[in-house]
Amino acid sequence: MRTISKSLSALAAAALLVLPTPRAAQATSPGLGDTLTLTGDVTGDVVAVTPLKVADPATAADDVSQPAAGSKLVGVQFRLQNAGSSVYSDAPDNCATLIDAAGQRFSPTIADITAGPRFPGVVTVNPGGSALGWITFSIPSAAQVTGVQFTPDSGVATETGEWTLSTGNGNTGQNPPAAGSPAAVVTAYVDAINARDYHRAWLLGGSSFGGDENQFAAGFATTKHDTLTITSTSGDVVSISLDAEQTDGSHQVYAGTYTVRDGVIVGANVTRVR
Repeated sequence: MRTISKSLSALAAAALLVLPTPRAAQATSPGLGDTLTLTGDVTGDVVAVTPLKVADPATAADDVSQPAAGSKLVGVQFRLQNAGSSVYSDAPDNCATLIDAAGQRFSPTIADITAGPRFPGVVTVNPGGSALGWITFSIPSAAQVTGVQFTPDSGVATETGEWTLSTGNGNTGQNPPAAGSPAAVVTAYVDAINARDYHRAWLLGGSSFGGDENQFAAGFATTKHDTLTITSTSGDVVSISLDAEQTDGSHQVYAGTYTVRDGVIVGANVTRVR
Protein backbone atom coordinates (compact mmCIF):
# COMPACT_ATOMS: atom_id res chain seq x y z
CA MET A 1 0.00 0.00 0.00
CA ARG A 2 1.25 3.48 -0.89
CA THR A 3 0.67 6.17 1.72
CA ILE A 4 -2.72 4.87 2.86
CA SER A 5 -2.98 1.70 0.76
CA LYS A 6 -1.10 0.41 -2.25
CA SER A 7 -4.23 -1.23 -3.58
CA LEU A 8 -6.20 1.97 -3.05
CA SER A 9 -3.46 4.43 -3.94
CA ALA A 10 -5.12 5.40 -7.16
CA LEU A 11 -8.39 5.98 -5.34
CA ALA A 12 -7.17 7.83 -2.27
CA ALA A 13 -7.87 11.40 -1.23
CA ALA A 14 -6.32 14.00 -3.49
CA ALA A 15 -3.87 15.15 -0.83
CA LEU A 16 -2.28 11.71 -0.83
CA LEU A 17 -1.82 11.36 -4.56
CA VAL A 18 1.55 11.21 -6.28
CA LEU A 19 1.58 13.49 -9.29
CA PRO A 20 3.48 12.50 -12.44
CA THR A 21 6.96 13.85 -13.02
CA PRO A 22 6.63 16.45 -15.80
CA ARG A 23 8.41 15.79 -19.08
CA ALA A 24 9.90 18.47 -21.26
CA ALA A 25 7.63 20.03 -23.86
CA GLN A 26 9.95 18.54 -26.52
CA ALA A 27 9.15 14.92 -25.55
CA THR A 28 9.01 12.57 -28.54
CA SER A 29 5.52 11.62 -29.79
CA PRO A 30 3.61 12.25 -26.55
CA GLY A 31 0.21 10.61 -26.15
CA LEU A 32 -2.41 10.00 -23.48
CA GLY A 33 -0.85 9.93 -20.02
CA ASP A 34 2.27 11.84 -21.09
CA THR A 35 3.05 15.08 -19.28
CA LEU A 36 4.44 18.14 -21.07
CA THR A 37 5.68 21.15 -19.12
CA LEU A 38 4.66 24.39 -20.83
CA THR A 39 5.83 27.90 -20.03
CA GLY A 40 3.31 30.68 -20.50
CA ASP A 41 3.99 34.23 -21.59
CA VAL A 42 2.70 35.52 -18.25
CA THR A 43 5.64 35.80 -15.86
CA GLY A 44 5.78 32.77 -13.56
CA ASP A 45 3.32 30.63 -15.52
CA VAL A 46 4.70 27.08 -15.79
CA VAL A 47 2.11 24.30 -16.09
CA ALA A 48 2.57 20.54 -16.43
CA VAL A 49 -0.26 19.34 -18.68
CA THR A 50 -1.40 15.71 -18.92
CA PRO A 51 -4.31 14.45 -21.04
CA LEU A 52 -5.58 11.39 -19.17
CA LYS A 53 -8.68 10.13 -20.98
CA VAL A 54 -10.71 10.61 -24.14
CA ALA A 55 -14.45 9.99 -24.48
CA ASP A 56 -15.24 9.62 -28.20
CA PRO A 57 -18.12 9.94 -28.52
CA ALA A 58 -19.01 11.50 -25.18
CA THR A 59 -22.54 11.27 -23.81
CA ALA A 60 -24.30 14.55 -23.03
CA ALA A 61 -25.25 14.86 -19.37
CA ASP A 62 -28.41 16.89 -20.09
CA ASP A 63 -30.63 18.05 -22.92
CA VAL A 64 -28.90 21.43 -23.17
CA SER A 65 -25.56 19.72 -23.86
CA GLN A 66 -26.83 17.55 -26.74
CA PRO A 67 -24.82 18.04 -29.97
CA ALA A 68 -26.46 19.32 -33.14
CA ALA A 69 -27.59 16.89 -35.82
CA GLY A 70 -24.59 15.46 -37.66
CA SER A 71 -22.25 16.25 -34.78
CA LYS A 72 -20.89 14.39 -31.78
CA LEU A 73 -19.31 15.39 -28.49
CA VAL A 74 -15.73 14.43 -27.70
CA GLY A 75 -14.30 14.92 -24.22
CA VAL A 76 -10.66 15.05 -23.14
CA GLN A 77 -9.77 14.88 -19.46
CA PHE A 78 -6.73 16.97 -18.48
CA ARG A 79 -4.71 17.31 -15.32
CA LEU A 80 -3.05 20.72 -14.93
CA GLN A 81 -0.27 20.91 -12.34
CA ASN A 82 1.26 24.23 -11.37
CA ALA A 83 5.00 23.65 -11.86
CA GLY A 84 5.87 27.32 -11.35
CA SER A 85 6.59 29.43 -8.31
CA SER A 86 3.55 31.70 -8.53
CA VAL A 87 -0.22 31.17 -8.66
CA TYR A 88 -1.38 29.80 -12.03
CA SER A 89 -4.71 31.16 -13.24
CA ASP A 90 -6.09 30.23 -16.64
CA ALA A 91 -9.23 29.44 -18.65
CA PRO A 92 -8.71 25.82 -19.84
CA ASP A 93 -11.52 25.95 -22.40
CA ASN A 94 -9.60 28.72 -24.19
CA CYS A 95 -6.37 26.69 -24.15
CA ALA A 96 -7.33 23.44 -25.89
CA THR A 97 -7.72 22.52 -29.57
CA LEU A 98 -8.85 19.15 -30.95
CA ILE A 99 -7.39 17.88 -34.25
CA ASP A 100 -8.94 15.40 -36.69
CA ALA A 101 -7.45 13.23 -39.43
CA ALA A 102 -8.20 15.87 -42.07
CA GLY A 103 -6.18 18.44 -40.15
CA GLN A 104 -9.23 20.40 -39.04
CA ARG A 105 -8.98 22.21 -35.70
CA PHE A 106 -11.89 22.45 -33.26
CA SER A 107 -12.34 24.77 -30.31
CA PRO A 108 -14.11 23.61 -27.14
CA THR A 109 -17.84 23.93 -26.61
CA ILE A 110 -19.71 24.46 -23.36
CA ALA A 111 -21.32 21.09 -22.64
CA ASP A 112 -21.59 18.75 -19.68
CA ILE A 113 -20.83 15.06 -20.31
CA THR A 114 -21.40 11.95 -18.23
CA ALA A 115 -17.69 11.03 -18.29
CA GLY A 116 -17.01 13.57 -15.56
CA PRO A 117 -17.09 17.23 -14.54
CA ARG A 118 -15.65 19.90 -16.80
CA PHE A 119 -13.30 22.63 -15.71
CA PRO A 120 -14.90 25.85 -14.45
CA GLY A 121 -14.45 28.94 -16.59
CA VAL A 122 -11.26 29.86 -14.73
CA VAL A 123 -9.02 27.63 -12.63
CA THR A 124 -6.61 29.02 -10.04
CA VAL A 125 -3.88 26.67 -8.81
CA ASN A 126 -1.27 27.35 -6.14
CA PRO A 127 2.35 26.26 -6.73
CA GLY A 128 2.56 22.46 -6.54
CA GLY A 129 -1.21 22.06 -6.76
CA SER A 130 -3.26 20.63 -9.60
CA ALA A 131 -6.68 20.79 -11.24
CA LEU A 132 -8.54 17.94 -12.96
CA GLY A 133 -11.36 18.37 -15.44
CA TRP A 134 -12.85 17.58 -18.84
CA ILE A 135 -12.81 19.82 -21.91
CA THR A 136 -15.57 19.08 -24.42
CA PHE A 137 -15.64 19.59 -28.19
CA SER A 138 -18.43 19.34 -30.76
CA ILE A 139 -17.18 17.91 -34.07
CA PRO A 140 -18.70 16.23 -37.15
CA SER A 141 -19.95 12.73 -36.38
CA ALA A 142 -17.66 11.15 -38.99
CA ALA A 143 -14.53 13.01 -37.88
CA GLN A 144 -11.63 10.87 -36.64
CA VAL A 145 -9.79 12.42 -33.71
CA THR A 146 -6.01 12.26 -34.07
CA GLY A 147 -4.61 14.80 -31.62
CA VAL A 148 -5.12 17.52 -29.05
CA GLN A 149 -3.19 20.70 -28.28
CA PHE A 150 -2.93 22.86 -25.16
CA THR A 151 -1.60 26.42 -25.14
CA PRO A 152 -1.43 28.23 -21.77
CA ASP A 153 -2.60 31.77 -21.06
CA SER A 154 -6.00 31.34 -22.74
CA GLY A 155 -4.39 29.97 -25.88
CA VAL A 156 -2.07 32.92 -26.62
CA ALA A 157 1.22 31.71 -25.09
CA THR A 158 4.16 31.05 -27.39
CA GLU A 159 4.57 27.43 -26.29
CA THR A 160 2.04 24.74 -27.27
CA GLY A 161 1.90 21.10 -26.24
CA GLU A 162 0.52 18.52 -28.69
CA TRP A 163 -0.44 14.89 -28.04
CA THR A 164 -1.33 12.12 -30.49
CA LEU A 165 -4.69 10.43 -29.97
CA SER A 166 -4.95 7.23 -32.01
CA THR A 167 -8.66 6.80 -31.61
CA GLY A 168 -10.46 6.11 -34.85
CA ASN A 169 -14.19 6.51 -34.42
CA GLY A 170 -15.79 5.34 -31.23
CA ASN A 171 -14.21 5.09 -27.78
CA THR A 172 -10.44 5.50 -27.72
CA GLY A 173 -9.79 2.31 -25.82
CA GLN A 174 -8.63 4.40 -22.87
CA ASN A 175 -11.55 2.88 -21.01
CA PRO A 176 -11.83 -0.93 -20.80
CA PRO A 177 -14.85 -2.95 -21.92
CA ALA A 178 -17.80 -2.15 -19.70
CA ALA A 179 -17.81 -4.16 -16.51
CA GLY A 180 -21.53 -3.64 -15.91
CA SER A 181 -23.02 -2.01 -12.81
CA PRO A 182 -21.02 0.35 -10.56
CA ALA A 183 -20.53 -2.50 -8.09
CA ALA A 184 -19.27 -4.72 -10.91
CA VAL A 185 -16.79 -2.03 -11.98
CA VAL A 186 -15.33 -1.78 -8.46
CA THR A 187 -15.15 -5.57 -8.25
CA ALA A 188 -13.43 -5.74 -11.64
CA TYR A 189 -10.93 -3.10 -10.50
CA VAL A 190 -9.93 -5.08 -7.42
CA ASP A 191 -9.93 -8.36 -9.37
CA ALA A 192 -7.52 -6.81 -11.88
CA ILE A 193 -5.18 -5.76 -9.07
CA ASN A 194 -5.27 -9.25 -7.57
CA ALA A 195 -4.52 -10.71 -11.02
CA ARG A 196 -1.59 -8.26 -11.40
CA ASP A 197 -3.33 -6.88 -14.48
CA TYR A 198 -2.43 -3.32 -13.57
CA HIS A 199 -3.14 -1.97 -17.05
CA ARG A 200 -6.79 -3.00 -16.78
CA ALA A 201 -6.98 -1.62 -13.23
CA TRP A 202 -5.49 1.63 -14.55
CA LEU A 203 -8.16 1.84 -17.24
CA LEU A 204 -10.94 1.01 -14.77
CA GLY A 205 -10.08 4.04 -12.63
CA GLY A 206 -6.44 4.24 -11.65
CA SER A 207 -5.82 6.92 -14.27
CA SER A 208 -8.31 9.27 -12.62
CA PHE A 209 -6.24 10.05 -9.58
CA GLY A 210 -2.81 11.30 -10.65
CA GLY A 211 0.53 9.72 -11.36
CA ASP A 212 1.27 7.63 -14.42
CA GLU A 213 0.62 3.95 -15.14
CA ASN A 214 4.11 2.82 -14.11
CA GLN A 215 3.84 4.61 -10.76
CA PHE A 216 0.40 3.08 -10.29
CA ALA A 217 1.67 -0.48 -10.89
CA ALA A 218 4.75 0.02 -8.72
CA GLY A 219 2.49 1.01 -5.85
CA PHE A 220 1.34 -2.59 -5.38
CA ALA A 221 4.80 -4.10 -4.84
CA THR A 222 4.05 -5.18 -1.25
CA THR A 223 0.38 -6.07 -1.75
CA LYS A 224 -0.33 -9.80 -1.70
CA HIS A 225 -4.13 -9.86 -2.01
CA ASP A 226 -7.14 -7.57 -1.55
CA THR A 227 -10.41 -8.93 -0.19
CA LEU A 228 -13.29 -6.65 -1.20
CA THR A 229 -16.70 -6.48 0.47
CA ILE A 230 -19.39 -4.30 -1.09
CA THR A 231 -21.66 -3.11 1.71
CA SER A 232 -24.16 -1.08 -0.33
CA THR A 233 -24.78 0.71 -3.62
CA SER A 234 -26.68 3.96 -4.16
CA GLY A 235 -26.78 5.05 -7.78
CA ASP A 236 -23.19 5.62 -8.91
CA VAL A 237 -21.79 5.41 -5.37
CA VAL A 238 -20.51 2.06 -4.09
CA SER A 239 -19.77 1.61 -0.37
CA ILE A 240 -17.02 -0.90 0.40
CA SER A 241 -14.67 -2.35 2.95
CA LEU A 242 -11.35 -3.82 1.88
CA ASP A 243 -8.84 -6.05 3.67
CA ALA A 244 -5.44 -5.54 2.06
CA GLU A 245 -3.07 -8.39 2.92
CA GLN A 246 0.59 -7.40 2.62
CA THR A 247 3.50 -9.59 1.55
CA ASP A 248 4.81 -9.57 5.14
CA GLY A 249 1.54 -11.12 6.36
CA SER A 250 0.12 -7.96 7.91
CA HIS A 251 -3.34 -6.62 7.10
CA GLN A 252 -4.65 -3.11 6.47
CA VAL A 253 -8.40 -2.51 6.44
CA TYR A 254 -10.07 0.34 4.56
CA ALA A 255 -13.65 1.58 4.24
CA GLY A 256 -15.36 4.22 2.17
CA THR A 257 -17.04 4.86 -1.16
CA TYR A 258 -16.18 4.83 -4.86
CA THR A 259 -18.03 6.84 -7.49
CA VAL A 260 -18.44 5.17 -10.90
CA ARG A 261 -19.50 6.78 -14.18
CA ASP A 262 -19.59 5.21 -17.65
CA GLY A 263 -17.89 2.04 -16.42
CA VAL A 264 -14.93 3.84 -14.80
CA ILE A 265 -14.16 4.79 -11.19
CA VAL A 266 -13.94 8.59 -11.16
CA GLY A 267 -13.86 9.38 -7.44
CA ALA A 268 -13.28 7.89 -4.03
CA ASN A 269 -13.53 8.69 -0.34
CA VAL A 270 -11.61 5.84 1.27
CA THR A 271 -9.83 5.83 4.63
CA ARG A 272 -7.93 3.29 6.68
CA VAL A 273 -9.93 2.04 9.66
CA ARG A 274 -7.32 -0.33 11.13
